[in-house]
This record gives sequence, structure tokens and C-alpha cells, in this order.
Amino acid sequence: MDEIPPLTNPENTPPVRTQADLERLWRALMGPLGFGGRSLWMLLLEEDGRPTQHLVQIEDMPAAPDEQEEQHLGHFLAHLVGDLGPCQVAFLLSRPGRDGLTGGDRAWASLLTGVLSREGLRTWPVHRANDRELVVIAPDDLAASA
Repeated sequence: MDEIPPLTNPENTPPVRTQADLERLWRALMGPLGFGGRSLWMLLLEEDGRPTQHLVQIEDMPAAPDEQEEQHLGHFLAHLVGDLGPCQVAFLLSRPGRDGLTGGDRAWASLLTGVLSREGLRTWPVHRANDRELVVIAPDDLAASA
């Protein structure tokens, strides 16, 4: 998908009901691709899939997670979601480069999916963006790394 969809206010953005809807929303939020560092993006969606105004960017992420990242992220999500009430969470990893999915990408996606599952939140496929493409990290991609 090369065309960047227009970015609208959350109240005018259609609800996310499918993975394709989520990918289109990430594409609109990321704009032209090109990243100077590794970031984790977290988007909160209402229960019905409507985007909220909560878009969090965590910069300077390591190439692969360790146990501390999992623990900290779990506490952060529990606190954030506890304050907001019922919602859905979607993640996107962004990093510089043009290569395909790396072991680190897969490790992050697996960790993020696990944290969401443990917190009882709806699990959307994690997406990854680099300087060339924005793609979903599909469950099959995670199974290949297991």
C-alpha cells in the first residue's frame, strides 16, 4: 500500500474492525515512511473499534526485548487501561532500514501479543514499519520463530 490515507480526527475515523482497517489507520498515522530510530507505537481503540486520542510513542527501543521490557510494559498497560476502562490496544514497531522482518521484530511482536493476552485485551496483529514498508507481523511469522 503506497498511498497514504488521509488522517482525520479520531471522531471522524471509521472504526477498526479488521486487520486491513488497522493497517490503513497505521499508514495514515505514520505518513511518509522513514525512521531515525526504533520506536514502539501504541494506539488505544474504544471497545467498538473507534480510535481514541491516545497514541503513545516510546522511543529508543532496543532491537529485541528482555524480561524487564515485558514486566514494565505489562505494568504500564495495566495502569493505562485501568484508568481508561474497556478498550482495545494496537501496536506498531518502527525502525530504520529496508530489510524484512528480523528476529527482534518477531520477538517484540510475540512479547506484545503475550502481554495483551495476559491483560485480557483484544489482540490485534502487531505491525512493523521501516523505511520501505508497513506490514503486519502475522501469527504465522511468530510461529516461524518459535
